Amino acid sequence: MKTIIFSFMMKEKNKNIFSKIWNILNNGLIGYIFYILLGIMAAFLVTGILSLILQTNIPIVAVISGSMDHGLNEAGYPCRNNIGGNSNNFDIWWSKCESTYREFGITKEQFIKFPFSNGFKKGDIAFLQNSNKIAVGDIIVYDAKNQNIPIIHRIVKIENGIYMTKGDHNPIQNSYENDIQNSQIRGKSIFIIPYLGYLRLLLPI
Repeated sequence: MKTIIFSFMMKEKNKNIFSKIWNILNNGLIGYIFYILLGIMAAFLVTGILSLILQTNIPIVAVISGSMDHGLNEAGYPCRNNIGGNSNNFDIWWSKCESTYREFGITKEQFIKFPFSNGFKKGDIAFLQNSNKIAVGDIIVYDAKNQNIPIIHRIVKIENGIYMTKGDHNPIQNSYENDIQNSQIRGKSIFIIPYLGYLRLLLPI
């Protein structure tokens, strides 16, 4: 009987200790730090799981530029000028950018069937998958020469195993987009979540 009572008292004592610790972790500055650390751990766990499933070491990327945006209007760039503010109208975008794709033999009928044919915006989140099946029109993330961060652009041509890309919003290709090797590719975009990437853009890292 004494053993049972002692065991019960120890359980109650442990419950009280746990309750006190939990209260400390949920209040004040310690509480904020606890939940920030918890969030970071959860993010690493999710990223690790997605890396295994999607077979790439960067399964999620935040879009940090407007190079794939079909609606921005920045004067001085032929494919960007007078697109129409925040309009996402494909026909308006194509009327301004058609000539840049004609050089690659890409027609309007072909482009509209491409994945994410309406592009996406700065601040969006892209989910990537490692794939051996990469075709013209796919949007890939790759390590570009002399660039500090991976690039997310659309493939406009494949020739002899060499990939060429261009941002939907850009008038021309950048210098590093004409000679992309398969070893540089991290994955292709398979899913987009709008705006969620702004959480990443706000972080000072």
